[in-house]
Amino acid sequence: MTCWSHTRLSAFEQCPFKYYLQYVEKRKSPVQGIEGFMGNRVHEALQRLYEGVMKGKILGLKEVLEFYAKRWEEKYHPHVRVVKQDTTPEDYFNEGISCIEWFYRAHHPFDRGTTLAVEKRVYFSTSFGDRFRAVMDRVDLEDNKIVIHDYKTGGKLSSKEDLAADRQLSLYYRAAEQSIAEGRPIELRWHFLRYGKMISLSGSEMMVEEVEKQVHQLIEVIESTDEYPPKLGPRCPWCGYSEMCPVYQDG
Repeated sequence: MTCWSHTRLSAFEQCPFKYYLQYVEKRKSPVQGIEGFMGNRVHEALQRLYEGVMKGKILGLKEVLEFYAKRWEEKYHPHVRVVKQDTTPEDYFNEGISCIEWFYRAHHPFDRGTTLAVEKRVYFSTSFGDRFRAVMDRVDLEDNKIVIHDYKTGGKLSSKEDLAADRQLSLYYRAAEQSIAEGRPIELRWHFLRYGKMISLSGSEMMVEEVEKQVHQLIEVIESTDEYPPKLGPRCPWCGYSEMCPVYQDG
């Protein structure tokens, strides 16, 4: 039985050919977008910060930024792709620094709740029986409620209304409900690091059942599919599989 994820569903919606390469043939992407690379390094830095918090040690901002810079240098490779014109890897490196600086100053001394886990992997089922896995950036216990945190380094700034119907958010809620909450209330917080904004939602504000229905319908489409045509779109230059796509290459 397939174990689904928000990322896997998004790949099919974005381009069935990308889905085929990544999840059917299980090919590794030959390139990585600079936006994703920067996001991974920021996530690692915040993970390091909260691993210290869990041990009773608060790292200084300088230590966190030094760790970020060290991981950037260690992980950077020739196949990191910069798509936007007039931008450089250094621009994205500095943007990551800005994300970390805002977060650190906004939440120091990191005592709003008790951190239970970072990069928490959970397995769960929707009400339709579809099996899923999710990785949560951070899980806190705060005033007897479970708080799920997610860090966003790219994309647009979503409204609270958009997030109420957000698929990833709804799946995180269901995962927390089954695997973590033990009957306690659940709150989800999206940290839009580029914008210096945090948006919180409770379970009562979300459209979990409707999202699960949409998810099940999409899974039925994917499972009945035996052709995976390329789907050209504005995100193609950022796709890690564009070099394998005959339609994109011909275009």
